[in-house]
Amino acid sequence: AIDREALARHVYLDVATPARRVVPTGMPTYPVGEDFSDDETAAQVLLADAGYPDGVGFPTIELSTEVGAGARVTEALQAQWREVLGVNVEILNSESRVHWSKMQQGDFDIGFGGWVADYPDATSYLDLWKTGSGWNFTGWNDSEYDSALENAARQIDPPSRLQALREAEGILLQSMPIIPLVFAKNPMLVH
Repeated sequence: AIDREALARHVYLDVATPARRVVPTGMPTYPVGEDFSDDETAAQVLLADAGYPDGVGFPTIELSTEVGAGARVTEALQAQWREVLGVNVEILNSESRVHWSKMQQGDFDIGFGGWVADYPDATSYLDLWKTGSGWNFTGWNDSEYDSALENAARQIDPPSRLQALREAEGILLQSMPIIPLVFAKNPMLVH
C-alpha cells in the first residue's frame, strides 16, 4: 500500500528510485534481481482478512522518525496508508538521539531510517538483518536467512556466493520485517 513511484518523484524530487528489493541497483557483483510488486488491492484484502475492512477498527499506528530527517516521507506514508487502507498513522518526531535510542530498544510500531553501504557489497545491506546484528532493530530473526548468509560467506565461487546472497534476500523480502522505500542517488554538478 505504498506508492514508491510517487515517493521517488514527488517527495525525493527524482533524486531516488523506487526500492522493491533490499540491495540497491548498481551494487558490484550483485546484478539486479527480481523486484517485489506493489499491490494496493492485495493490501486491502489482507487487511480485511485480518478483520479490519477499510481499516475500520484498526488501531492507530505510531510512525517514529527523527526531527527533519524523514518529515516529508513519513507524511506521504501517512497520507498513502490513510487513502489506500483507511488506517490512521500518528507521526512521532523525536530528536535524533532519542529516536535511535527508541529504535534500539524496540520501542516503536514502525520506525523510519535509512542505510548507506559501508563497502561495495550486498552484505553491507543483508548483514544488517542477521540475528544479533546491532542494526537489526526489528527483532526479526530467521535461521534460514542466517544460514544463507553464512553459506555465502564460505563460498569462493562467485556464482555460488551470488546464489546464496539472492536466497537470503528472497527470505528477507518474503518475511518483510522492513519496508524498502527508495534508493537515494547523489546528485552532483561536475565541471
